[in-house]
Amino acid sequence: MTGWTGTGGNGKHREKSVVRLVVMNWILGAMVGVICGAVMLGFDIGGVRGLLFGSDQMWAGLVLLFGGFMTTFGGVVCATAIMTVPYEDKGPRGGRLVPVEKPALRLAPVPVRRR
Repeated sequence: MTGWTGTGGNGKHREKSVVRLVVMNWILGAMVGVICGAVMLGFDIGGVRGLLFGSDQMWAGLVLLFGGFMTTFGGVVCATAIMTVPYEDKGPRGGRLVPVEKPALRLAPVPVRRR
């Protein structure tokens, strides 16, 4: 994707590729969340399947279980994809460089009463 590194493409192409990157990776993560929820129910980890299927609020529990997994894994995969996008650092882009001084560190006396 040449629009990411600034080496090509116009602004609209870059915006479309950003939106596509976010949406596609969130969908991928949501699918991983559905798989993890299905595995959790399939292996009855922690007795969740028995609790859900024995409850009169089974559908609400399933929506919360899968919705939570989909949101969590979708966000993690999407954030990981955004953080791994290649970036070309072009150095300082204006202003002037000011040297940063280190703080003067010294020991300070602490008053202590004798017992």
